[in-house]
Amino acid sequence: MESLKKTFDYLQKEYPHIPLLLDGKRGDIGNTNQGTIEFAFKYLGAHGITLYPLMGQEALSSFLNLKDKGLFFLCRTSNSGAEEFFDLPFSGSHRLLYEQIGLTISEKWNQNRNCYLVLGGTHMDSLKRVREITNHMIALVPGIGHQGGQIASFQNLSESLSKNPLIFHSSRSIIYASKERDFAQKSRQAALEMVHEIQKLGDGLW
Repeated sequence: MESLKKTFDYLQKEYPHIPLLLDGKRGDIGNTNQGTIEFAFKYLGAHGITLYPLMGQEALSSFLNLKDKGLFFLCRTSNSGAEEFFDLPFSGSHRLLYEQIGLTISEKWNQNRNCYLVLGGTHMDSLKRVREITNHMIALVPGIGHQGGQIASFQNLSESLSKNPLIFHSSRSIIYASKERDFAQKSRQAALEMVHEIQKLGDGLW
């Protein structure tokens, strides 16, 4: 916890213009959520957080009432077993669960215009489908690199990204670029290579 706090403090000091997202995947009952809010936004100083939506709007109201923080809700994750639940039919609807999650957040929860989605970059069909039914809602896209997601796969989405961008998230491919003493240089190189790949697609991807 101390290392995490030091990391946030360093980033806030050296790169104050860059928003900081806590990938905590939180989302519980009200009292627990209030503790998370204190920790993430007041103690760490995060600007946004990833959340599970399945507890429902009432349970997550503490987050949804925040007007100046980014709320990134898991909609369709990047792991290989995501279809076990996310691809199940939603009761009383012709949609799948992940589609209903995206639609509900887009149409009902986003009153403060600070709700976003998490869409795995390893499942392009699902990502495209959610973009269609949510009017190309801004999304965080994990799974790029080590998990198999490729930035080049997003080439045909570039037109819709100029107004509603995607935010790529790559961890292991950068953090573990090397196990040797040159890990810092290798990690920097991996990050720069990813930035270069994104820039090939235009201004709509971050």
